[in-house]
Formats: sequence, structure tokens, C-alpha cells
Amino acid sequence: MKKSPARARRIVRQAPNPKGKAVRCSAKTAAGEPCPTPPVRGTSRCFMHTRGRAAQAGREGGRPRFQYDTSKLTKFKPPENAADMRKLLATMVIEMRSGLIDVELATKTSYVASVFLKSAEQEDMKFVKAELEEMKARFATVKGTIRR
Repeated sequence: MKKSPARARRIVRQAPNPKGKAVRCSAKTAAGEPCPTPPVRGTSRCFMHTRGRAAQAGREGGRPRFQYDTSKLTKFKPPENAADMRKLLATMVIEMRSGLIDVELATKTSYVASVFLKSAEQEDMKFVKAELEEMKARFATVKGTIRR
């Protein structure tokens, strides 16, 4: 039977055992059987049998790890151009470094900002192209009036 790569990584992470046997949690399950899971590094018990960890996990449940108060965030109007977006990103970096927002939220917002900036750049290129076409037309009319 071939071992999956994930299983192989789990085996490597287990605490080393000088006798070469697989290290298992030293606790007993509710059924009275030995717990089959590997221990947390530096202890002889698994995560659920380490004192207080199961209770902590139960209390936290599905709550996110980081919760922040949106009332403390800087209020601003939606960005309309690249300069507004740069100001927003600068504000976001300051708030992230001061602990007002989570790094994960800042990363996601930065991705959205990069898409916004690319689309703003495309729009700016349309205006530049239109201006160049207008200048080309003016140059052609001026060129036609000049005689050699």
C-alpha cells in the first residue's frame, strides 16, 4: 500500500521516538481505548487531550480568529481614480500596522485594489489614445496648409 504525500508529511512532523515505534497520545478515549492520534510536539498528549485545549476549542467554535471594530476604521468615499486608491491603500497599511485591521483582510483588499488600478490604467490609456488621435488629425491639417 502506497502512502499519500499528506500522510508522509504527518509522519515526518511527529516527535522522534528513540525506540522507532510510532508515537501516540498517552490518554485514553471515552471508550477506554488508547488515543490513536499523535501528540502535540513537546507533550505526551494530542491536541484534544492537552489540558484545557478541548474546552478552548469548544468555546471558540467557528468564530474567526480575528475580530475588529469597524467603527474605528477611517471613513472615506469610494475611490474614483488611481490617486484616491493610493490614498486608500496608504491608510489601510497604517491601520494594519496599528492593529486595527487584520493582515488577511488587508491582503484581500490589496488584490481588489490592484484590479481597480489596472482597470483605471486601461481607461486612462483610452483617453491618451483619443488625445493622440486628435493631435494626429490637427497635425495632418496643419501639414496640409504648410507649403514647401
